[in-house]
Amino acid sequence: MGQFRPEEYSFDTGSVRIAVIAARWNAEITDSLLAGAVRTLARQGIENTAIETYRVPGAFELPIASQRCLLYTSDAADDLLCVD
Repeated sequence: MGQFRPEEYSFDTGSVRIAVIAARWNAEITDSLLAGAVRTLARQGIENTAIETYRVPGAFELPIASQRCLLYTSDAADDLLCVD
């Protein structure tokens, strides 16, 4: 796999909360994608405590989990990432 890195910019993230939802299906790939997403968020200054990670069985459940995460949790996330 190549080491392509798009140009990154610095953002003021403040006290953002981010939910990352990843499929368990094909874990060999989605685990790497999830780890890369968390590393990228950390490079932008977002602490691990501000990131909630959720796992779902597969891609079909991603939209449902996203909706529930944003609408029905007590501490709704400011941003949402889905990994499949």
